[in-house]
Amino acid sequence: MCKGFNATLVRESVFSLIHYNAYRFLKDDIFNRALGIDSAFYPAFLAGALAITLSQPFEVIRSKVSL
Repeated sequence: MCKGFNATLVRESVFSLIHYNAYRFLKDDIFNRALGIDSAFYPAFLAGALAITLSQPFEVIRSKVSL
């Protein structure tokens, strides 16, 4: 296998898991029910920012392993 493949797989898995679940929660529960806004931009932006923030340590590990 390629060097850093496992670290990349973990990072992408963590990012996707956080992004998808945060997006669904924000879109369905917060924006649609609480605020009455039927929009996809704000939940996607917030979910992406959260996922990037929480998966950043895995990106650092991936970068160190790939060197």
